[in-house]
Amino acid sequence: MCEEKNVGGEKMEGKIKVVRAGLDPEERTVEEVIEEIKRYATTTGGFRLIEEKEIPKYLVITRSSRPGPSYDAKSEDILITDGNLEFVSEKHTYNYPTLNAHYYKYKLTNATFVLLLQWYGNDYDGAWQEWTTLVVHGNCSFIGKIKELQEELNI
Repeated sequence: MCEEKNVGGEKMEGKIKVVRAGLDPEERTVEEVIEEIKRYATTTGGFRLIEEKEIPKYLVITRSSRPGPSYDAKSEDILITDGNLEFVSEKHTYNYPTLNAHYYKYKLTNATFVLLLQWYGNDYDGAWQEWTTLVVHGNCSFIGKIKELQEELNI
C-alpha cells in the first residue's frame, strides 16, 4: 500500500522509492511519481501500459545510447516501488559503434508493487521517434490514477 506501510518497524507515509539507472534511490510521493510518468509520456504521445500480477525477485534497469555516427539512439529505465531495494551488481557494455549500455541489477523485497518506466528514442528512419512504456507488477493502489493519465495523454 502506498499510503502507509510498516517495514521493519519503520513507518513509511506515502513515500515510494524511485531509482534511475546509475543513480541512488530517492523517495517520492504518489503525486511526484505520477508527475514523473507524465514528464516522460507527454513528449511521446502517451505510454503503453502493461500489467503483470507477479512481482519479480530481481529486476535489471538500463541506461544506454548508440555512440556511432550513423544514427542516434538513447534509452533510460526508472524503477519505482514501495518495497525494499538492494543493489546487487552492474555491468557496462561498450561496443562502438552500436552500443554503450549500463545495466544495474536490484533485489526487491517486501513490495506490494513495482513499476518499471522505460523510455526509448532513436532517429533510425531520419526523424527522431520516441516512446514510453510502463510495466506495473503487483497490486499498485494508484493504478486508477495511472490509467487516467494514460487516457489523458494518449494520442
